[in-house]
Amino acid sequence: MLSICIPVFNYDVKELAYKLHLQATENLPGFEILLVDDHSDEKYRILNTGLQELKNASYIELDENIGRSKIRNLLAEKAQFENLLFLDCDVEIIRDDFLSHYIEEIKQGEKVVCGGHVYQKNPPEPQKYLHWFYGIKREVKTTTQRQQSPNDSFMTANFLISKELFGKIRFDERISGYGHEDTLLGYELDKFGIKTNHIDNPVLHAGLDTGTQFLEKTRESTRNLLKLYQFSGFDKKISHKIKALRAFRTAEKLGLQGIIAKLFSAFRQKMENNLLGPRPRLFILDFYKLGYLCQVKSGE
Repeated sequence: MLSICIPVFNYDVKELAYKLHLQATENLPGFEILLVDDHSDEKYRILNTGLQELKNASYIELDENIGRSKIRNLLAEKAQFENLLFLDCDVEIIRDDFLSHYIEEIKQGEKVVCGGHVYQKNPPEPQKYLHWFYGIKREVKTTTQRQQSPNDSFMTANFLISKELFGKIRFDERISGYGHEDTLLGYELDKFGIKTNHIDNPVLHAGLDTGTQFLEKTRESTRNLLKLYQFSGFDKKISHKIKALRAFRTAEKLGLQGIIAKLFSAFRQKMENNLLGPRPRLFILDFYKLGYLCQVKSGE
């Protein structure tokens, strides 16, 4: 009935796997838990030793890192059931009836369902504050808010999809690093005329990055965004849905890329000081993304 697919990278996933296994055993006539480690550091591979001993579970370690898109496609290929539940490895199950909600959606014939995610209510330690602050201000949305633009609100952390549909769209393996694989999959759903159904069934995003790690991933995601924008056949109409690309296209039309790139270089350290400090301002992060986009593009 259900294949639970978890790509693993540098995270202890035992608690997540055990909670899912308990709920699945109690609620599902047929299930499997597939965990594929994308060549994590040795200490995490040691921590996750023993997962393959769970009944109806398999744990595989890859010899090389293949990236966020390719590993999800690999999980789908290995899955034996007709419904796939994808979860990021750094989430926590916070509801005892988590799987039950997805079972109901399967019974109703839904093809794509997103449950959403939340962050802890109280601020974390200072070094992880930026990720948490960005998450609660920009990422977390109510079910009603997500339903207003269902495919634009698609996120990979917690979603159900039929294996048949996934086989038609898949994750674009040209996106190999961090960021925007969900953007492309949402775009593919648009092309197939499939609307994501959003429900109130969140997981907790527990794996907070330090501010330095968050900015590094922001830059990687921004490079992916530029790559996505330059893809042959990429529909430029999608760019108006992405804030950084809207600003980038405007700068491109006005011939301001070079100036913005120079401003970014001149003020980069000051911007990073603010973002890594106790009171980060997200409009500075917005300009940081735009400036980095322009810098990377100007450097080509």
